[in-house]
Amino acid sequence: QASDQFAVLGNVQGNSGAVTSTASLQMQGSAANRLDGNITSSSNQALAVAAGNTSLNSVKVSAGTALNSGSGVGLLNAQNNSGAVVASATLNANAFSRGNTLNLSGNTASATAVGNNAENLVNVSSLPGQQMASAVLTSNQVNSGNVSAVVSGSYSASGVASTSGINVSGNRSSAVAIGNRATSSMSL
Repeated sequence: QASDQFAVLGNVQGNSGAVTSTASLQMQGSAANRLDGNITSSSNQALAVAAGNTSLNSVKVSAGTALNSGSGVGLLNAQNNSGAVVASATLNANAFSRGNTLNLSGNTASATAVGNNAENLVNVSSLPGQQMASAVLTSNQVNSGNVSAVVSGSYSASGVASTSGINVSGNRSSAVAIGNRATSSMSL
């Protein structure tokens, strides 16, 4: 960049429509003695992610670039979400065994809803003796829409007296709703 030159990355996003993400997983099972009675439902995932606006903005100026007096680097990010954002996940794992083992473990139900999401990075490295007049990083987010995340479902295991082992463990449910989220960093 010669004197009085400016490099700018500008990103503008707008969403006014509804954004919906739905994940549903149904696992039902039963086993009789004559079939050895083993049931395993593990490591299943029902994941729902909904976002109004999302961006990854990066401006990098390498060491070999001239940064003379009056030059600069800028990153401008603007996001506006007015639409409803809904993420919904359902995971039902229900089983019944008349015999040996029943294992319902490591299943995950997760819903994440975000109105605006941005990651902004400005990275400038110059050679010794060069000067940079300015570096600007601006991130502006406005969310006026409803943001919701819902997780539902059940994990249940049952058996008759002859059942030798029932394991229901390590199952997780999580719901995250975020209006605005931004991570910004500047390295000079």
